[in-house]
Amino acid sequence: MQLENAFFAVFLSSLAEVPGVILGIMIVDMEGVGRRRSILLFFIAASLMALIVPYFTESTDFLIGNMVLKSLVNTPFCILYIFAAELFPTTHRASGIAFCSASSRIAGALSPLVTAWALTQSVDLTYDIFALAMALGALASISYEYETSQAQLPESMDDVFENSNKTKRAEERPLLSSRG
Repeated sequence: MQLENAFFAVFLSSLAEVPGVILGIMIVDMEGVGRRRSILLFFIAASLMALIVPYFTESTDFLIGNMVLKSLVNTPFCILYIFAAELFPTTHRASGIAFCSASSRIAGALSPLVTAWALTQSVDLTYDIFALAMALGALASISYEYETSQAQLPESMDDVFENSNKTKRAEERPLLSSRG
């Protein structure tokens, strides 16, 4: 691949994040979907796409597959920022978001190292690691029991403890049910 084409491919790949942001904005407040289902849906879709992309043999198909994958990964990342902000009580929200942001930056700094190592092993392994990371994200979204969409946000830690002690305060819309 010529250098100009490589730069254009990186530009297109970066441009692929825009539809993910727009899609996240559109779906995050949809009635019956909420934060958790959105995150779960996109993590599963991204995980499956990561398992498929290495089998694209044409360079154009491979580039398009990577663009779709990047968009599918970016969508839950954007929704997670909203979800995280709603999880923390007002008294701890700034610190909680700062911790989440720092954690994502550390992961972002380590990912090129993991990717570079995995590429020395095989392309399939690289995408398998991506798929595993996104599958873990899907599992994490299933394991958390509260939906914050259209919910009263906690004002203090006392509100958090009070809500966690209620027996049926956990998600009134089970994650995998068809009820809205």
